[in-house]
Amino acid sequence: LRYRLNSTSSSDISPFSVFNKITNQPHFLQKISGSTSSRTERKSTAAMKSSVLFDLPVSTLRYYDKEGFFPNLERKGNIRYFSDNELEALRIIECLKKSGLEIKDIKQFFIWVSEGSSSYEKRKELFETRKSAVETEIQELQKTLSLLKFKCWYYETAMKDGNEDAINAMLPDKLPKNIQKLYDKGHE
Repeated sequence: LRYRLNSTSSSDISPFSVFNKITNQPHFLQKISGSTSSRTERKSTAAMKSSVLFDLPVSTLRYYDKEGFFPNLERKGNIRYFSDNELEALRIIECLKKSGLEIKDIKQFFIWVSEGSSSYEKRKELFETRKSAVETEIQELQKTLSLLKFKCWYYETAMKDGNEDAINAMLPDKLPKNIQKLYDKGHE
């Protein structure tokens, strides 16, 4: 099952994203007829909608193409045909972007991919580094979330009591057990 992206003028593209318009706007992305079973079609369509298109503007897809992320992308006229390989490349690009990697470094990853098995170690190291960075960010976000939860409790209690006196008397280490955990985590 393949999908195609029609080229349209930039005025047609700017307010739209492929993901939001896929089912209602066939001029953006259309299924190409093929000899696939309906089960395969449903599976591929669901995968495409849920994990491949990432709510990206068409201009971003064109940029990725221009940057060489889809070296085997089939084209007929102004239409780009996205196979499962290109859709997987999009998945990896978006994963690496969300992990904080810049486009130039993502391009380097794809150069390593083109080098074959000789670059496995470099690729694994890149993913290990990004995994570590994401884990660190998650820890920081957990700390932030704990402080936000504590402050929600703080102001809920202050509104109920009409003042902050009782809360301040419990600070910093006499809070209810579950709230104390939030306070402590948020103040690490």
